[in-house]
Amino acid sequence: MIVTFVALALSCCTPQVTADCGLRPRLQSAIITGRIVGGEMAKLGEFPWQAAFLYKHVQVCGGTIIDTTWILSAAHCFDPHMYKLQSIKKEDALIRVADLDKTDDTDEGEMTFEVKDIIIHEQYNRQTFDNDIMLIEILGSITYGPTVQPACIPGANDAVADGTKCLISGWGDTQDHVHNRWPDKLQKAQVEVFARAQCLAAYPESTENMICAGLRTGGIDSCQGDSGGPLACPFTENTAQPTFFLQGIVSWGRGCALDGFPGVYTEVRKYSSWIANYTQHLLQDRNADVATFTITGDPCSSNGSIISGSEGDFSSPGFYSGSYTDNLDCKWIIQIPDIGSRIQLSFTEFGVEYHTFCWYDDVKVYSGAVGNIASADAADLLGSHCGMNIPSDLLSDGSSMTVIFHSDYMTHTLGFRAVFHAVSADVSQSGCGGIRELLTDHGEFSSKHYPNYYDADSICECFITAPTGKTIELNFLSFRLAGSDCADNVAIYDGLNSSYPRIIRLCINQGFNVTVPSSSNTMFVSFKTDGQVQDVGFEAYYYFSSNGNSTDDTDYSQCGFSSTPINADQTAARIVNGDIAIAGSWPWQISIRLCDTCNHYCGGSIISPSWIVTAAHCIESSAHITYIRAGDFDRFTIEISETIVPVAQIFIHPDYQKDLPNNADIALLKLANPLSYSSTIRPVCFPSQISTIPEENAECYVTGWGLTEENVMAQKLREAKLPLMPYDQCLNVYTSYVLNENMLCAGNISSGIDTCLGDSGGPFVCRKSRNDPWILYGVSAFGRECGSSRYPGVYTKVTRYIDWIIATANVSTVTSVVEEHDPTEFEQGCIQLLVLSNHEGDLSSPEYPELYGEGMLDCQWKIVLMDRTKSLNINFRFSHSQQDTAAACSLANIRISESYSDGTVGRQYGPYCGSSESILISSLHDLVVSLHNSQSQVKIGLKLEYRLEELEQSGCGQLKHLIENKGNFSSINYPNIYSANSHCEWYLHASIATHYLQISLSQFSLENAYQCRYDFLTVIDVTENGNISHGPYCGNSIPHVITGHGLFHIKFRSDASLNYKGFFASFVELNERPQEESGCGGVKFLNGTNGTFQTAGFPLAYEANLDCTWVIEVEDGYKVRLNFQQFSLESSSSCKYDWAMLYNGEFAFEAQRIDTLCGYDVKLEDIFESTSNVMRIDFHSDFSFNKQGFLAMYTAVSPGSSRSSVHQRENHLQEKRSGGCQDSIFTDEEGVIEYKQGDHTGNTRCLFRILTNHLHVIRLWLRKLSSLNLHENDSIKIYDKIDVDDIYSGVVKPVFQFTGIIGYLDSLPAYLDYNGGEISMLFSSDGQHGDTSFELIYKLMQDKSSTTNPKQLWNDHHGKWPWMVSLFGSSKYYFCSGVIISSRWIATAATCNLRSSEIHIIFPEGTNPKKIWEVEKIVVHPEFKMIYNVPQNDLALIQLVDPIEHIPPVCLPVASNIYSDCHVLKIPRLAGSAAFPDIVRISSVDTLAHDICMREWHLRITDDMLCGRINGTNSCQRDVGGPLVCQSPSDDAWYFVGISSWGPKICNDNTAHHRLPDVYVSVAYFLKWITKIIQ
Repeated sequence: MIVTFVALALSCCTPQVTADCGLRPRLQSAIITGRIVGGEMAKLGEFPWQAAFLYKHVQVCGGTIIDTTWILSAAHCFDPHMYKLQSIKKEDALIRVADLDKTDDTDEGEMTFEVKDIIIHEQYNRQTFDNDIMLIEILGSITYGPTVQPACIPGANDAVADGTKCLISGWGDTQDHVHNRWPDKLQKAQVEVFARAQCLAAYPESTENMICAGLRTGGIDSCQGDSGGPLACPFTENTAQPTFFLQGIVSWGRGCALDGFPGVYTEVRKYSSWIANYTQHLLQDRNADVATFTITGDPCSSNGSIISGSEGDFSSPGFYSGSYTDNLDCKWIIQIPDIGSRIQLSFTEFGVEYHTFCWYDDVKVYSGAVGNIASADAADLLGSHCGMNIPSDLLSDGSSMTVIFHSDYMTHTLGFRAVFHAVSADVSQSGCGGIRELLTDHGEFSSKHYPNYYDADSICECFITAPTGKTIELNFLSFRLAGSDCADNVAIYDGLNSSYPRIIRLCINQGFNVTVPSSSNTMFVSFKTDGQVQDVGFEAYYYFSSNGNSTDDTDYSQCGFSSTPINADQTAARIVNGDIAIAGSWPWQISIRLCDTCNHYCGGSIISPSWIVTAAHCIESSAHITYIRAGDFDRFTIEISETIVPVAQIFIHPDYQKDLPNNADIALLKLANPLSYSSTIRPVCFPSQISTIPEENAECYVTGWGLTEENVMAQKLREAKLPLMPYDQCLNVYTSYVLNENMLCAGNISSGIDTCLGDSGGPFVCRKSRNDPWILYGVSAFGRECGSSRYPGVYTKVTRYIDWIIATANVSTVTSVVEEHDPTEFEQGCIQLLVLSNHEGDLSSPEYPELYGEGMLDCQWKIVLMDRTKSLNINFRFSHSQQDTAAACSLANIRISESYSDGTVGRQYGPYCGSSESILISSLHDLVVSLHNSQSQVKIGLKLEYRLEELEQSGCGQLKHLIENKGNFSSINYPNIYSANSHCEWYLHASIATHYLQISLSQFSLENAYQCRYDFLTVIDVTENGNISHGPYCGNSIPHVITGHGLFHIKFRSDASLNYKGFFASFVELNERPQEESGCGGVKFLNGTNGTFQTAGFPLAYEANLDCTWVIEVEDGYKVRLNFQQFSLESSSSCKYDWAMLYNGEFAFEAQRIDTLCGYDVKLEDIFESTSNVMRIDFHSDFSFNKQGFLAMYTAVSPGSSRSSVHQRENHLQEKRSGGCQDSIFTDEEGVIEYKQGDHTGNTRCLFRILTNHLHVIRLWLRKLSSLNLHENDSIKIYDKIDVDDIYSGVVKPVFQFTGIIGYLDSLPAYLDYNGGEISMLFSSDGQHGDTSFELIYKLMQDKSSTTNPKQLWNDHHGKWPWMVSLFGSSKYYFCSGVIISSRWIATAATCNLRSSEIHIIFPEGTNPKKIWEVEKIVVHPEFKMIYNVPQNDLALIQLVDPIEHIPPVCLPVASNIYSDCHVLKIPRLAGSAAFPDIVRISSVDTLAHDICMREWHLRITDDMLCGRINGTNSCQRDVGGPLVCQSPSDDAWYFVGISSWGPKICNDNTAHHRLPDVYVSVAYFLKWITKIIQ
């Protein structure tokens, strides 16, 4: 083969052979000896021609060096359609060479260049990828060296032979569809060139300009490289040092490394002439430009630089290497020769650390020459700029301008590049320091001097002009004007000047986060101030968007479709993006934002232009929700696709938290302004009311910015594919106390993916196939143990709430739900009454099976169910000649409704329209079927089949549905013992919807347990206003008579053991509501102007297992005022045993609850009032510890005399809890029982009780010996299963007791075990000593044989923080802290610069004499590194030579723990000494949420970090390595959650720096690595 190499140089204009390309001088030998496994890391200099193509500083493609100023890549890398953008700019592109490791900017030879020009092949086709090639010319020149060399370009006839082994390289994905991040280090792989016939067999659509390469069996492909990257093939007779030429450019393919589908490459030799023609022509003109300016002096010296000339450019230090450095103060004074001209300054690139007021790093621009910033005239300041948005052009007042750039001690970003040129003095200035006319497609401008105060009596005006067919959207990022009378204001007009219609006028702080759209392609902004007080002004961002007259004819209102395919649909994609979604692929996803943080809070879904559906729990505190953000993808970036709309109204479902904590967790948001649909903002579809769950093979996803696997909120929108879990299986996981049929479950519990990857309130959507729309089946509600192997995510089932959504959101505006149609005259009708005597039959529309098309039609059939022991099942098909659109559906449809015997209408089904498959409805009532067609040109048809079936069984030997005037039901086997694991259900139906049902239980005996957790009976009264739950009931006390509306749902459950006789219940149908019993010996409904009521037996103790209700109704216009003459219920901190609940209105709706009361804290002076003329009081007692109860008095009061003493009651409770002790009951699996005397004096006595079932063993022990501090007359007596009265009377002896400190503590047992499932501890003290205290721990064990050794008693003589250690160097000088995590391991920070030969460990607190421990080895985390002076993975472990004895390690964090109290431990330095005191100082720390931390440190926080704000000081450099410890309320132990790492470098500063939090290494994040090392 004859090969011609093309070298691009000034001296030649035609291809010529040269050996100055395709070499790898860094490698001594590079023989290809075998197949490289995909994804192997490249060596330094192995691919010296490799380039990286970056867009907005993110690497998106590869490229190949072919000359000192030219890079060759793929055309699709600069195609805006590939990024779902309207346009992209070359100014946002960069080229980086010699970049072996993307995380390390110090690679040998690494250089970064701006792009001067991009040339895309004239015949590039984005559909076929034909001619997928482009040239990139850089600003500057590449310097060749050992790691930077060009590749050779083949001649037009130099085809590569089939089977040639070539190399591909890049930073692409390492596996197809595995969702990994792109690797940080350059990857390489070896492939073979396929014959043209083989390429065509795999890709018939490929053209002659393409070649294929891969492996015959798959497994290697260019997904190991990048789009635009090189396919480099060797050619030389010298096998020791081959020469490589560029045969291909990575272009496209199907999947990645699939068997039979190689990668497809642009064949470079076909374009050798095209390359030479462009590059040689431009190379000859390269030096034609003559510099028009000069720069003298160093800009970062004390005097700065002087730039002279009529035009030119300059940049911040380090701009071309990718980042500026810290502690910079640089100055450029620009002077133009024409004194009568002005200077216009334009920033072409801009990236400076952001702060709202640019407190950290900033670029200040002054009009005129500024010698010293301290003496600069504030009036000359045109603006102070920071952030990532490019400021709009600035205009000087005269012929000179000063630019001052400052950076602080950390966080370095890109910097800036600016160009300037002289303009005529009559160029119109805005008055805000910039030009008057803004023409760029997006930009940022601010009030003059921002963020300093603006001028008094000033006018700032600018107008924005967009191309024809575009509109303008203006968003205020910051807005603060002085005055309250709007004298200082910003007025925005829809046109070129103030004579056009004014869109809005904003003053004070009204503009913050407001988006103002224009209706035309022009907008005029006028900012005027008076002569009074000034403020900081505003900062605004604008961009152009398409208006309604766009040539885009896509119907974006069509629900459930996206203009951008999801990841799974991108069959030809080269890179798999992991769990990050593709921008625009989920256009109905919105972000709910809060005004106090302006951050993402919850998700939601667009269902119409003005309505959003979300979760009710997201908006319970509705006062904080101000707006939603639609079209969002990156939470931290303002994107062109975004729209911000205020929320006008909030609607929470009335059944929210009724019966179950998460029931009806759904809400609607009405927007203040309707959304404009676009490619990134579209509605989702609704399911039909009978399609309760997705189809079996449906593809389902959850989306949002929720928690990632690392427990941090995602920056970019994420997606996760989730399978639906059967309801029965989910019920076994969550139980009926948490889950009901208004919910559905989804999640792959084996893979650890669930709703934590989405958001609360976010969408759970499904589709049948790629051609079908996405349908909203669920709203993300709750879950447990995110992504665990036990719990799936739970979603509110949308189909249960469609009727409510229709009624609330105005049916005509909701996507896929049809509005009601007014009745009209019909040409022909058909009405028929069917009384069912046969078990099956059918009916049909006229002329069926032909579609009826002879005119309008209105048919109605009433199907009467005579045999009430059966159910009526109907199955029908509906045919329609039109497409299934909302408009057609409103004209022709079928509806079905239940009809009760009194003529009232029950449940309604439909409307159904379109050509439907078989639909099944089952009912116990008569049905009315209506067939409707109001348009003569539409043809319809209906075939309906019906049949009678036996009713379902309850599971307890009876029918599930009971429709009788009276009857009975009972537990299974009654009157014998019921079966284990019984699950029985009944539905009691009144024959007439307006009648009442009453249930009476004559026999009742179920297993008794706290909260009836084992066997129970529950009765649910189903009403139009929501469900009212009675029970659960258990034990032997017969529940009171239950009266309800026309439908009862009854549930009976038993567990696997301890079965009893059960129950027998009767029911009766009543025409009117009876005089009901309260359940406590009196009537339920009370009226009149005043009265009293009381618990049963008062003033004697009430009974166990009571459920009593009183409903007080007074005259309309009055309110109910209630107080308690006496009140005594069982006490608990959360009132979970015995309680009284007060509600507004007749029903026990959670949203109407006034208060929950228990214990002894309610006093005579405490007043409770209703908001209406009705108040409900519910009283409940459990199975034990019955008290006296209460006596209550009510009075009707007029609204004018209303008062409330809830605040007084809270003060009373606080006063009581400040001293003494209270009786307490413990039912959790583990806990801490403690008492500290404090300021309380006098006799004290209280009872602590631990209650569980008889299967548990209660284990009790002291936390440590010093936890027990009793004096002579103090005692703790322990009783096993003894009645409370007997304990107080003293008739029984305790099984164990502590009495004062008498020297026997060292001989105490390690723990005490009690088998009865119930113990009581009576504490008594005379209160004569101020330090009486104790602290005991208990834990429930299954049985003695399964228990493990408990924590042993430990004499606390080592100090409170014994695991804190000092790290000393060989010179005995302290340099860091550490923490004992095991007997031979210390944890500290890797930034301590550890060397084992120079470290000694000293325990500073309480260890006397001190002992020095020698170090055996140090293990630094393998991924520890410094990025821009910020440590990543800052963790190291130190192994000691000898083990530590008698000092316990700190507790490592537990994933399930919740921490309440956090401290950072520090070893303080003594002034003027290298020594350290024998103490540990502690400071309280307020930990911060991860997203807040990221915002405060401006995104430099990574997943391995956590933040805390120290109260009073901060953790300076000398405290690095020390622990952040937090206490868990569950066991009061201290847990090691963080290591002091970095933070503000100015300690105890009262400037702005004190607002920054300290940063710690997250120990939980590295727990697996720590465990692996120390084990």
